[in-house]
Formats: sequence, C-alpha cells, structure tokens
Amino acid sequence: MKSQPIKRKKFLLGSLGALGVYFVFSPFVGRTVRTLFLSKNQSEVLLAYLSAILPQTFSGNDAHKKIVIQRIDEELYFVNESIQSEFYSGILLVEFYPWLLGYWSSFSKLDTRDALECIENGLKSGSLSVRAAFSSVRMLCYLIHYGQKEPWKDIKYDGPFGSFPQKISESRAYYKKQMES
Repeated sequence: MKSQPIKRKKFLLGSLGALGVYFVFSPFVGRTVRTLFLSKNQSEVLLAYLSAILPQTFSGNDAHKKIVIQRIDEELYFVNESIQSEFYSGILLVEFYPWLLGYWSSFSKLDTRDALECIENGLKSGSLSVRAAFSSVRMLCYLIHYGQKEPWKDIKYDGPFGSFPQKISESRAYYKKQMES
C-alpha cells in the first residue's frame, strides 16, 4: 500500500475545521459543575479560590464546593448586567494576577498554598482594582459558603430563630427549572 502525502490545502482546511469544532465545544468539555452564568474557566478559578480560603473541613470537600459554585452561579445569573460584567472582570483579574507576582501559572492551576499567598498579596496590593477584585470574590465566596447549613455547626451557629422551613423564591425555582432542562 502506497501512502499519499496530504496536500497543503487539505491539511490547512482540516486543521482549521478541527480548531473550529474545538472552539465551539470547548466550554462544554470537562465542565466540573453545571452552571448557567459562569464558564468552565471561571468555575475553575472559583474552585481554586474556595480551596484556598475555606477551612480545612470544607477545602477538601468537593461536593460542598460544587454546591457553593452553583449558588454563586445562581446569584450572579439574576443580578444586573453591570454587576455581572464586574464579576467577569474580577474573576479574570484573579486568574491572571499570579503572572504579575512571578508565578508561571494562572490562579486556577496554583496549589492551595500558592493560591492563598496570591490572595493575600492581592488583598494587600497597591492597586485599588486588584484589591477590589480579590475582596469581592472572597466576600461572595464567604457569603455563599456561610449561608449553607453545613458550616453552621463548625462556627457553633444554631440557625435562624424559629427554624422556619425554607421557602424557594420564584427566581430560585426558575433557575432550578433552567438547570433541569
């Protein structure tokens, strides 16, 4: 059997076609958490952030971190577009800030110790934008994490007085319906 060389035109068209298919389907490949607002990369950045800032009992709990990511996604899905774009920018800044600190990796690829050091440097930065980005992402993560029932026993919180049953709002019901479809 005699092999024929691939023509340059076929090679270029095949390469561009494969890149196009990859570009179209890459946001859906390997997604760790199903989200409506956050992209795969943003979810990875937030997972790394959560791993660095959460207490030891929760930093290794992937199921809890996925719940927190989905709640963050739910909250950001319903806010104003200007707030959404601010969080997009903040998460993007957090992702690439380690390059300015001399790391050869983006934030989502750092180990937990380096990620925590990067967060501390970001919170102490001389740039107002960097401090605002790191602080906003941290506060959102803490708000959602401590809003769940799982961490309450660790901080010795009994829950709200009266222990009223949870009532699902219309927006949360809509989000849940969108996730199921």
